[in-house]
Amino acid sequence: MPDINEVTFASYRRALRSRNRSVQTINTYRKVIRELADFLDGADRLTATKSDMERFFEKRLAEVSATTVAIGFRSLRAFFGWCVEEEIIPSSPMVNMKEPTPDPG
Repeated sequence: MPDINEVTFASYRRALRSRNRSVQTINTYRKVIRELADFLDGADRLTATKSDMERFFEKRLAEVSATTVAIGFRSLRAFFGWCVEEEIIPSSPMVNMKEPTPDPG
């Protein structure tokens, strides 16, 4: 039986392609969604809480640049927003979360 997260991402990937998103953009989304899955240690990404997301971004900020984390933040916010639009989840765990401030460039 397919993993529900993989089925959901396959549907999301189709939605991104229908919006003419680049392969690189889609790969960026997939990468951060997998990083979240690894962080959640196999738990269903669709049941992530705001606390889970805050801990995930806190950990990522200790590992990579704030700019990279901000890109991941926007990717996950878009993914969870799509899940809400598609009625896969009732609300996004990222509601009212503030994006990390990117590194000064």
